[in-house]
Amino acid sequence: MKIHLEGKVIEIKPDGTYIVEVEYKGKKKNIPCTLGGKLRYNKITVIEGDKVRIELNPQPGVKAIIGKIVYRLR
Repeated sequence: MKIHLEGKVIEIKPDGTYIVEVEYKGKKKNIPCTLGGKLRYNKITVIEGDKVRIELNPQPGVKAIIGKIVYRLR
């Protein structure tokens, strides 16, 4: 079961991780994300302040959730 959320990139780390701020169930959360395959393959640039759609794949027993940026909104 995948969860799709929309958020805003607030920070870019040197290792290629993006920190995305999303609102989920009325609370704001900062989620670390990486670029999805098509964004990386087509060399789509994501900068701070961009609105993006992320995909979460929560697995039981895993505390660290890392999202995947699948779409950059215009």
